[in-house]
Amino acid sequence: METYDQFGNILTYNHFNKKGENTVTYTYTYDSKQRPVFYKYRYGKKQSWSSVEYDASGLLKRSRGYNAKGDFIGREEFKREDGKMLAVTIWEKDSLSPYKRLDYEYYEDGSLQTIRYFFKSKLKYTWSYDCKPEGELLGVKQKDSTTICIKEEYDSKGNRVVWKQEFNRKGDLVKNKTSL
Repeated sequence: METYDQFGNILTYNHFNKKGENTVTYTYTYDSKQRPVFYKYRYGKKQSWSSVEYDASGLLKRSRGYNAKGDFIGREEFKREDGKMLAVTIWEKDSLSPYKRLDYEYYEDGSLQTIRYFFKSKLKYTWSYDCKPEGELLGVKQKDSTTICIKEEYDSKGNRVVWKQEFNRKGDLVKNKTSL
């Protein structure tokens, strides 16, 4: 059984078992622009909830809540004025420092240059989009196990081709070409 507001947004959803008992409940709340800002889920004795915030342009900025196990989950996004992602941070528990973070860099023309992935504040991987079409890493003078080079292009038939070059655990350079 569902209930809706005057704008057609779902407010509640209840599921009943064969005995007529309400076993699952979803509850939603919206802001004045009809965007979801709060969500609650109940299944038996388990509950989860999440609240979200939007930036001035209407894009998702922050979500925080607790999953059904009672674990805190938080996510925050920072974007440029043109909507391109600058950073994503994810928190676990009620920690002050992010659990995971992605940082994005762009060229002047707006194309993606680099993504850096941090796990518990330590750099784990760097995806570099600054490479030759055949997938060579540029500017890497030593074996860096955290650097991955990805280059996408289209062949003469219009098929997407992805070149990926990275160092494996032994430090050997591995190059792969995938046609999609």
